[in-house]
Amino acid sequence: MKVLVINQDADADKLALQSRQMDALGLNWERIGAATLDTITPPTDHKFWRRWHRIMTSSEKVQFASHFSAWQRVLHSGQPGLIIEDGILLASGIHEFLNQIAEMTVPQHITIQASDDKKLVSKTLDADVPMRRIYQDYTGSAAYVLFPLGASKMISRAAKVVVAPIDAAISDARDLVSFQADPALATHMDDSDTKNRFALPETVKVNSNNRLVFRCRRINAQLAKGINFLAYRPISVYRTVSVATKWPDLGLKK
Repeated sequence: MKVLVINQDADADKLALQSRQMDALGLNWERIGAATLDTITPPTDHKFWRRWHRIMTSSEKVQFASHFSAWQRVLHSGQPGLIIEDGILLASGIHEFLNQIAEMTVPQHITIQASDDKKLVSKTLDADVPMRRIYQDYTGSAAYVLFPLGASKMISRAAKVVVAPIDAAISDARDLVSFQADPALATHMDDSDTKNRFALPETVKVNSNNRLVFRCRRINAQLAKGINFLAYRPISVYRTVSVATKWPDLGLKK
C-alpha cells in the first residue's frame, strides 16, 4: 500500500524527515503537494466553503483541499492509501498493519492516529486485525487509511452535502464505515504540529444575516451527534485508544 504524504512547499525539512522515515519502515510513498491560497479551487471566497455551521478559516480550507487531492489520488488509483500529513511519526508495526488490511473489503476508512480524546468504538477488536469499529469520533485526520469506496463517498459528500474542517469532514461522514487501529500507529512528531497544521493569517467576519443560519446548522449538527451517540452506546465503549510502544529511531524524542 502506498503512503501519500501531504507536504507544503515551504516544509522541505519535514519532507526530508518523512523520506528517512519511509526508508526506515520500508514503505512505498509519494508526495502530495499541499494546496495554497493561490492554488485552492474554488477560491476561498466561493460559497462552496460556506456550507458548514460556521465560516471556515483560510487554514481549514487549504487543509481540506490538500486532503481532497489525496482522496482523488486514492480513487483514481483504485487502491487503498495511507494518507498522512508531513508532521506524523509512524510506529514500527505500520508495515505489517498495512499488509493485513490491504485486501479487506469492509473498511472504507481506518484512522491510525493516537488521540487523547475519547471515541465511541466497538467493545471488541476485529477478529483478524487489531482495530475497532468507530461509531463516533472527533479527531484523527492527520493519519488514516482511505479505501477507494471511502474516497468516493468523501468526494461526493464534499460536492453534494458539506465541506468542513478536515476532522469534522471525516467524523461527520456517518455513512463511512470507519475503524480505529488499536493500538494507534501514528502520532505527531512535534506537539506544535497539533496546533499549527496549515497555519495562515486569518480575517474571518460573519454578517448578522448569516449568524442565524450558522447557528441553526450548528444546533442540527449537535443533535445529530447526540442521537448517533445514544443509538450506538449500548453496543460500544466510550474510551481512549492505546498507543503503540515501538517507534523507528529517527533521532526524535517521543
